[in-house]
Amino acid sequence: MVNMDTQIRLTATLTNLETCRTSCIELDVRDYRPILSINVFNLINNAVAVNKVTLKKTTYHINRRKKLEATNVGSTSLLANLVVARDGSGDSGTYKEKVVIGHKGKNTTMVAVFQNCSIYSRITQHKTNTITAQSRVNPNQTSVIVIHTSRVIAAPDENPVKDSVRTFLRRPWRNYSRTVFLETFLDNLIDPDGWLAWNNESDLSTLFYGKYENEGPGSSTENRVKWSGCHVINNSCEASEFAVSNFLAGDSLLPSTGVPYDSYLWISSETHQ
Repeated sequence: MVNMDTQIRLTATLTNLETCRTSCIELDVRDYRPILSINVFNLINNAVAVNKVTLKKTTYHINRRKKLEATNVGSTSLLANLVVARDGSGDSGTYKEKVVIGHKGKNTTMVAVFQNCSIYSRITQHKTNTITAQSRVNPNQTSVIVIHTSRVIAAPDENPVKDSVRTFLRRPWRNYSRTVFLETFLDNLIDPDGWLAWNNESDLSTLFYGKYENEGPGSSTENRVKWSGCHVINNSCEASEFAVSNFLAGDSLLPSTGVPYDSYLWISSETHQ
């Protein structure tokens, strides 16, 4: 049965295998091949393609509701292991929404939809920063990095010298890299090119890099690179595909966790009130 749940699980499995394979290569682990069987990778890769989600989102939500009712999954609340909140209302203290990644961090991996975040660019040894580097090895994987209603600015230690550091929004990692910036403030530290190629390892025509209703001095697309995979999204319906309510089926999964989130894009939220 073709459904989003299966596709998400297959995507996660394929991503984990690829991440593990890449890490083994970087760490020079030479006996990883028996663990990461090529046959297993190919089977999952093919399954992602076979199970490709082709249903419209309205049909998906109807099918999901029927599935939950049929299996009684809806009777069991989905509980977060812990909840932290900036105002102290969580059960694990106060969280100031700050994630610090050291200067020596390499290929740090984070999986999430980022909403209402402040993303700070730091000074690096090579004077080059990339805010995201999303990886997909199969165009049918559901994974994507979404930056929504956030701001990308220079860290205090970089601000005095930010003109000497080139900061890019994205760098493609694998051929089907996919990242979108939605309704986000981009400060003047963003390089006019916007995006940076990764040692010619990715096909720049098969990636998907989108922007929608961003603002700030670094948001102009006038001098952006002219890759065919880069898109200025002008249609709110298209942009809404990456909203939490649609992309993550958030309204079905998140309310019981107590995690705060915005279901819709700002510009289209009035139609859902």
